Amino acid sequence: MILVMILFYYLAYYRFVIEVNQFLFYRGNYVENAFNWVDSIAIVLPVIHSFYFLFGYYRIDYGFKNATTTQASVFIIFMSIVFLWIGFFQFFRIWPTLNNYLTTIINIAISIRAFLIFNFLLIIAVGHALFILLGHPSYLSLSQVPDSYNIVHTNSNKIVYNMFGEEPNNPFANLLSSILAVYNWDSIPLDTWNFWPLIVINIIGGFFFVMILSNVIISFMSNAFEDTKKESKHSTRLYQKTVIYDYAVQNGSSLTSRINDFDLKFRDKLNVRYICFLDEPELTKAWNDKSDELGSRWLDVYGLHFKHEISDEDDIEKVKFIWTQEEHMC
Repeated sequence: MILVMILFYYLAYYRFVIEVNQFLFYRGNYVENAFNWVDSIAIVLPVIHSFYFLFGYYRIDYGFKNATTTQASVFIIFMSIVFLWIGFFQFFRIWPTLNNYLTTIINIAISIRAFLIFNFLLIIAVGHALFILLGHPSYLSLSQVPDSYNIVHTNSNKIVYNMFGEEPNNPFANLLSSILAVYNWDSIPLDTWNFWPLIVINIIGGFFFVMILSNVIISFMSNAFEDTKKESKHSTRLYQKTVIYDYAVQNGSSLTSRINDFDLKFRDKLNVRYICFLDEPELTKAWNDKSDELGSRWLDVYGLHFKHEISDEDDIEKVKFIWTQEEHMC
């Protein structure tokens, strides 16, 4: 048990130091990246909760035997596991195929966020209106009709006894349950009130929420899925670039040290002023059009200036390929 605890806190400390160093290095860019928030929460939340149990319940002689759990503590453990798994899935972003799925989910959520906000506000509005109408049905002399059961004689097929169940629970008794009931519109028992305006509301709401909004969101998600195919490759390359850059700026890496002859040669190969690549006209044209559209509002964050051209004063000797295709084939 002691060894497991030491290993847990050491790994947590190690990951925490990495996140702090990245924050000090990237500053504002670190805060703007949602994945960094997930990594930080995945570290801090389990550590805080483990400290709570360690100092509150752990004893040398009997360990955690007297530890008690509450709903809040179990929920925190649940959220910790969720964030740990999400943080684990982030490591797969370096592979293009697996990154496509993650990029698809993120892009769909981003592309339909305005519609989701509209849908959320609409649900709150309708839920609030129904809470005002049916929150206290006794004021309007309304009540829900309970379920009835008939007992039929087996020989004469006549009803010999009637049974009535309890009055159904009112889903509009408070504001929160009313909003949740509107979210699950199909489960709203508006026909049990014997009030014809509620039947009309049920028909209109079913047509609007179940048919129209559901199909609209499916249409938006389909369009976002098509756009994701173009974004996934760029997202993968950007993440790979970030991983390589994080390694390159570390003390003792192949790009900042002279540990051995291989590292020295590798560093010298990468010590060039320009990156040469094989030009694909269609890809270059698409990139130039996208670059002109975006301007410099996010390219400057990475220090990218694609409009620069080689002038006569530049040293042409430093403009060369790192590896040619023939060398790669060998």
